[in-house]
Amino acid sequence: MGDWEGNMANDFLPLLSSLIETQEGLAFQGSFKTAKVEEIEFRYFDSNQPNFGLCYSILNNYLLFTTSGGSILKLIDLIRE
Repeated sequence: MGDWEGNMANDFLPLLSSLIETQEGLAFQGSFKTAKVEEIEFRYFDSNQPNFGLCYSILNNYLLFTTSGGSILKLIDLIRE
């Protein structure tokens, strides 16, 4: 996954751009960062839109992919139940 991070934003840009309604367009800022909830790490990449970016984790052989930190946290909770 780390190798893909350099291209991930561009690979998903057409799909992600269709999810937002703005005149300024979607742009990603910086690079992926790591966060942790309890013992589970996830990676995220901020965009220029509030509460919108790329978030992913691998948990129990599932690839989790969301567009916000809140969503990835909820998804992690659901898979751990």
